[in-house]
Amino acid sequence: MEQTKFRREELYNLVWKETASKLSIRFNITTIDLKRICEKLAIPQPKNDYWTKIKFGKQVIQTPLPDFSGKIIEVDFNNLESFNDEDISTRAKIRQKEKEVLKDKRINLKVPQTVKNPIPSIQKFKQPEYRISSFGDFLAIRTSKPLESRALSIMDTFIKAVEIRGHKVMHKNGETYFYYESNTRYWCTISLIEKSDQQISNDASWTRHNLVYNGKLSFRYGMFSVYKEWIDSTETLIEERLGHIIAFLEVKGENDKLERMAQDAKQAIADQERLVEKEYEARKKEELKKFKELFSLADRLHKTKILRSYIDEYLVNIEKHNLWTKESLEWVAWAKSKIDWYDPFIEAEDDVLKNIDRSIF
Repeated sequence: MEQTKFRREELYNLVWKETASKLSIRFNITTIDLKRICEKLAIPQPKNDYWTKIKFGKQVIQTPLPDFSGKIIEVDFNNLESFNDEDISTRAKIRQKEKEVLKDKRINLKVPQTVKNPIPSIQKFKQPEYRISSFGDFLAIRTSKPLESRALSIMDTFIKAVEIRGHKVMHKNGETYFYYESNTRYWCTISLIEKSDQQISNDASWTRHNLVYNGKLSFRYGMFSVYKEWIDSTETLIEERLGHIIAFLEVKGENDKLERMAQDAKQAIADQERLVEKEYEARKKEELKKFKELFSLADRLHKTKILRSYIDEYLVNIEKHNLWTKESLEWVAWAKSKIDWYDPFIEAEDDVLKNIDRSIF
């Protein structure tokens, strides 16, 4: 029976052994699905020219399998549900998470009328002189005076709950940040504000547009054009939505975490590929340098043999015609010493040529 279940290491070996088109036929999936599975498992895949190089017997580079911290460690091509990112909708995840939050006996989501045992940031916010002197370094709570106490109770209850669940809330420069799992890589801004209505008034020849608080609190996630908010309604107040708000932030944080992990895995593969390519280029450069040195030595040996052959013929000719002179003897001795200096197997010392590169000849 055809094997359909593979551990991550096995699938890695497989995609570097067979082409994607062959594997897609073998397991009855599309090449796009195969690519998506490999990306989810952080498995590097051959580039387009890999198989062409294999076909023509050229040298290829196989990217090493990087470390992986994901939860899925194997794939069954007969059951790919775990690779379906749409199997549970975000809304369903939030509903499921909200049930979990509401059942968490460690936290108390019942908001008191007034703050009891406030956390330090709430205690500081209650001090007007602190807000004046802190240059905006306080919680993002903006309400009219009548709603301030209620807003502080809501935020105090919220922060205590999320920190018990392992998250962190911090504030800086007038902004409040929610850190999922207390990790500064997964964050979003939050704020608790009182909504306002536009009020138009006519003063002589001037028409004034003023914003007036309307008594409705809004818990907002995000800022500018990317945000979500929960607003007091006649049916439900913010106090009753804390479980849902926490669930939303946790699902959002988990999604951000998974997305970042996928990005990190991709980056790790890209970094590994660059490292492999860099090492290959360095090795190629070193190999080329060594080969040039080898070629130079072989060329010198060949030229050395030509020079020695010339000296032998020169001696034969001198002997044959009895042309020995003091000068010819000195020249032969000089020539032999220079050849010994040039010979790659001898490289004799020469006071005159000691700084000359032998490979230039």
